[in-house]
This record gives sequence, C-alpha cells and structure tokens, in this order.
Amino acid sequence: MTTESLVNTQFKSDKENFYMRHHAIQSLATAAEKREHYKQRVLGPATLWDRLMSLKDVNDESDADLEGMTQLGHALQTANAIANDGQDEDWIIIGLIHDLGKIMQAAGEKPEFVVGDVYPVGCQFGRKIVYYAYLQANPDWNHPVYSTKYGIYEPECGLMNVIMSFGHDEYIYQIFKDKLPYELLWMVRHHSFQSVADDYVHLMTKEDKELRESHMRKFMAYDLYTKDKYNAGGHKLKYYEEIVKRRFPEPIEW
Repeated sequence: MTTESLVNTQFKSDKENFYMRHHAIQSLATAAEKREHYKQRVLGPATLWDRLMSLKDVNDESDADLEGMTQLGHALQTANAIANDGQDEDWIIIGLIHDLGKIMQAAGEKPEFVVGDVYPVGCQFGRKIVYYAYLQANPDWNHPVYSTKYGIYEPECGLMNVIMSFGHDEYIYQIFKDKLPYELLWMVRHHSFQSVADDYVHLMTKEDKELRESHMRKFMAYDLYTKDKYNAGGHKLKYYEEIVKRRFPEPIEW
C-alpha cells in the first residue's frame, strides 16, 4: 500500500469550527446516551483487520497535524514507532487500534461524537481544554452541580469511574476491554484526554497517576509526535496483518 493511497489531498481540517460544535453538544446527558447506544454493538460484525483497513477512507476534521493523511496512515505511523522501539505485540495492536473508533464516523455518526479531545463531563470543565471559551455554549456550563469542581464525582474516584465526553476512545475501550491488558486499555480510553496532566488530578487515584507516567506519556510519543501529512510508512503492513489475523481471526461485534 503506497503512501499516496493513504492521503486524501482534497481534505482540509477545520479545528476551530469543529471545537465550536463539539463543545456545544458534549454534555453529560449526550455523552452518557452515546456510550449506552454504542455498548449495544450497533455497527455489526467484522474482522479487526477489515475494520482497520476501512480507516483508509476516514479523515479527522480536528487534526491539522495530519490534514489529509487518513486514519489508516496514522495507525501505521503509530504502530511503526512502537515496533521500532521494540515493544511487544500488545503494544503494536494498541498502536493500530487506538483511533479505530473513528469507524463510527464512516457509519454516519457526527464527527463531534467521534474525534477531538475528550474530557470529564458532569463536573467543572478544566481551563486547559482546547478552545475552552466555546464551552460556555455547553448546556452544563451553568449547571448547579455539573459546574462545580467535583460535580457528580467523589474525590480521587478514579478516571475509570468518570464519564468522559464521548468519542472514539470510549468506543474502542468498550470493544476491547476484555481482550487486551488493562493498563493498555486504560491508556486507550484516555489517549485523547489532553488536559490529563493538571486539570483533573483531584479525580485521579494513585494508579491513574502511575499509568499516566508509565503508559500515557510513552504512548504520546508514539501517537502525537509521529504525525506526518505525507508519509504513512506502509512498509510494515504485511507484518501487522499477520499479527492482527493471528490474534483476532474471528469477526468481532462492533
């Protein structure tokens, strides 16, 4: 597969416009509703490899660093960095699938519920959330409970007990939560949580803080710092195909 086949030269990102829409619609109610909806595996059965290959037709409106590079191209970029660093097969699979939830967009879901950064809902919005000012249009902005520091949560309740704005992270976590190691799935569920460093420490357990350092920071180097608008590095595709088809040969309910 050539790099040219993984770049949509007609696609243009629109980050600010995207977050204006995203922040206005991602409330506790809508995030919880979407999470419950996709728990029903509404997209039907398919093999992991087929779903992965379908990312060649998916672009991310919120990601100006990738621009026309498709999500399959980005998956290969991430997996290549992981493989080149000597990580094991579980890590390589995570690199391939971390953005696979974006298949929801191809199935007709609004981009606002698929791509972009995620953050806790049901409590005060962190000031380091990208385009923070647009959150003033969110229905939870002035809510008497949801606008407070802890909102519906207890101190140090743990991020796995926090409802995040809904997107591809939560979706793919739900699909694979009984199929891959917990630590890697924790990382996948929070890999678009860009304000994890400071704004929400009061909700985090000791385990969350440890995984943020041991797994999240490592993965960010593979994910965020390998993005290239022009080069997907598809030369390892056959190697990844062998791993994926050996580890996940049967159709999965999506």
